[in-house]
Amino acid sequence: MDSLIDLVTLARSPETEEEERLRAFDGIVRTCQDMAYAYAYAILGDVHLAQDVAQEAFVTVWRKLRDLDTPATFPGWFRRIIQTQCDYITRRRRLPTSPLSSAAQIPSKAPDPYVLTERREARERVLDAIRSLPEHERTATTLYYVDGYTQNDVASFLGVKATTISTRLHSARRRLSRRLVEMVEVEIQSQRPSRDDSFLRQVGFITANPHLRDLLRDAGRIAARDCPVHIVGESGTGKMALARGIHEVSRRGGKPFVQLFCGEPGVPLESELPRLLTRAAGGTLALDEIDKMPLPAQDGPHDAIGANAEADGHSQGGRRPNVRFIAITNPTLGRDLATEVVEGRFRRDLYEAFAAATIIVPPLRERPEDVPPLAEHLLHTLGASWQRDTPEFAPEAMELLVRYDWPKNVRDLAFALEHALAKCTGTSILPMHLPGAITGYSGTAD
Repeated sequence: MDSLIDLVTLARSPETEEEERLRAFDGIVRTCQDMAYAYAYAILGDVHLAQDVAQEAFVTVWRKLRDLDTPATFPGWFRRIIQTQCDYITRRRRLPTSPLSSAAQIPSKAPDPYVLTERREARERVLDAIRSLPEHERTATTLYYVDGYTQNDVASFLGVKATTISTRLHSARRRLSRRLVEMVEVEIQSQRPSRDDSFLRQVGFITANPHLRDLLRDAGRIAARDCPVHIVGESGTGKMALARGIHEVSRRGGKPFVQLFCGEPGVPLESELPRLLTRAAGGTLALDEIDKMPLPAQDGPHDAIGANAEADGHSQGGRRPNVRFIAITNPTLGRDLATEVVEGRFRRDLYEAFAAATIIVPPLRERPEDVPPLAEHLLHTLGASWQRDTPEFAPEAMELLVRYDWPKNVRDLAFALEHALAKCTGTSILPMHLPGAITGYSGTAD
C-alpha cells in the first residue's frame, strides 16, 4: 500500500494546496472504498449498512486526517474508525434477520416468483455461510474476495502477517463447501461500491449505451461464477475481446487463454481438442463458431465440462484438465444453436451447459450513441501509432458516422477512420475524407 501512504501524506500535510488535497483524498477513497465496505460487511453482515458505514468512515477521515500521527499508521487508524461506526450501528439499530431478502423485490426482466424465491434463499444461505465462520476467518474471507486486493493488502489493513491471512483463507475454504465459496465470491463482488464500471474498465469496452453497460456488468458477475459462457454477436462487435476480458477478471486470469476456430475446413477437431485442452489447463478455451463444430468433436468439451462439475475435478475415465469454456457464435454467419439441437447437429446437453450464461452483444447500428466516443478513441489511437497530431471531427463528418449502419461494426469504423486519417492533411476530419460508402449512405440497406 505504498501509493496509499503517499496519498495520505499529501492529504494530511498543512502545506498541501486545498485543490491538491482534495485530489489526494479522492485517491484515498478510490483505493480504500471496497476494503472499507468489505470490512464493515464482515462485521455487520448487511450490504446496505456496510455501504453506509463506509461512507461515514470517509467523512470522519476527511475531518480528522490531520490528527493522524504518521501516514504509515493509516490502515490501522482507518480500521478503528470503521469498527467504531459498526459498533454504533449495532447498538443503535436492530439488524434485520434476513438482510438480503429485499433483493427479491428488485425488478427482473423475467419476474418469476419462484426464481425470486430461489434467489432470496440462495443469498440467505450465503449470509449464513459467512456468519458461520469464526470472526477472524470471516473478516479475511470478505476482504480477500473484493476484487483487486491481494493477501498482502488485507494483511496490511488488518495489521497481521500475510502468512496469517493465507492460513485463515485456507481454513475458511475447508469450512465452506465448494458451491458456497463460489456464492460468497459472487455475492461480495456484486455488492462492492466500485462494481458498476470495474468490468468495463478492465476489459476496455467503450460504451455510452445503457443496455450494453448493463450487459457488461452482468458479464462481470458471470466471470466470477466460473461457468461455461455463450457469447453471441455479429462480426466486429468485440466477442473475442469480451471472452478474453471474462477470462482475465476471473479466478483463472493468470492461466492460459486459448482460442480455437471451429469453422476452419480440414482441421481435425477431434484430435486438436485434446492438445488445446492440455494447453489451456487451469485457464479458458474459447471455441469460436462452435456451431460449425462436427457432432463427434463435441464430445470433448462436453466431457471436460462434466469433469469440471465433479467435486474433485476428475471424470470417472481419468484425469482431465480443468478448463473453462466460452462458446462464440455469429448469428449472421453461422447457424442458431437451438435450431442445430432440434435438427440433431448439436448436442442438447452441451447446448444447455452454455445456455445458462448467454451474453448477446448488440451491433453498433443499435447503439448510435457509442459512435462518437468510439470514433474519438480509435482516431486518437491511430494518430498516436502514426506519430501525428490527431485531428478533430467536423460536426457534419461525425453526423455521417452516427447515421451509418456499420455492417462489420467497430471493425468497419476502424477501417473508415484509417481511410480518413490517411486522406486528412489538416486539423479536421471532413466528409470528403470519409469512404464513399459512408458519405453516400441513404439509410436503407443495399
